[in-house]
Amino acid sequence: MPYATYTAPYGIDRGTCDRGSLARRAAPGSAALVGARIGSSMDQVDQACVARVLEFAPDRAPVRWYGAPKMDYGGPAFAVTPLRTFERNGQFCRDYQAIATIHGQDEQSYGTACRMTDGVWRIAG
Repeated sequence: MPYATYTAPYGIDRGTCDRGSLARRAAPGSAALVGARIGSSMDQVDQACVARVLEFAPDRAPVRWYGAPKMDYGGPAFAVTPLRTFERNGQFCRDYQAIATIHGQDEQSYGTACRMTDGVWRIAG
């Protein structure tokens, strides 16, 4: 008997985030999920990519994409990897790692986010 397959949107199932498709669609918004230096290099579409990674990527499956080009360089490269999925207070939550290459330097951060009842992912505090 064949197994059912699932295709995640925006290329997430292929390990990438299709910024162009995501930017054209009216997808539910997301709060800033990555902070500090990595977050400051992300635009709204990049943050939406992070939310889609948290929603659709399996644990330990990195998703990579390039951010929008900046005036002073070609643009950052991002990789977000969900590390662990769990339930907290009835909410679906995930620990994740974010890596960005900015001006040739790698920056790394870890975080936990939970999906709210409205479908928006927020940093767990």
